Amino acid sequence: FAYGEGNPKCEQCPKGSFSGSEGLDHCDKCPAGSFSSDAGSASCTLCSAGSFASFIGNTKCTLCPAGKFSESDGADKCVDCHAGHAAEKEGSSSCSVCPSGTFAYGEGNPKC
Repeated sequence: FAYGEGNPKCEQCPKGSFSGSEGLDHCDKCPAGSFSSDAGSASCTLCSAGSFASFIGNTKCTLCPAGKFSESDGADKCVDCHAGHAAEKEGSSSCSVCPSGTFAYGEGNPKC
């Protein structure tokens, strides 16, 4: 992008932003659920399932903590596992049903 008029050169968009078209005088921040880890990006990348980015202008995504999940790409938050389900590891894209002989009381359980 080139801000204002008479610029001798174009500037790279900073990390966390992008410029999707030629001839722009600004960069847009990546929306929640996406990120741009490199300067000079033409687009943002969606966070993969099991991760999220809550704010705009993200430079990376964060793994969902144990007990929570995000099942699709582009999540801006993680969701608690339902009662009777658990997600033991960070970065889960789903929760597992507690096997017979175990239980998980309430929501957001990392273990049965």
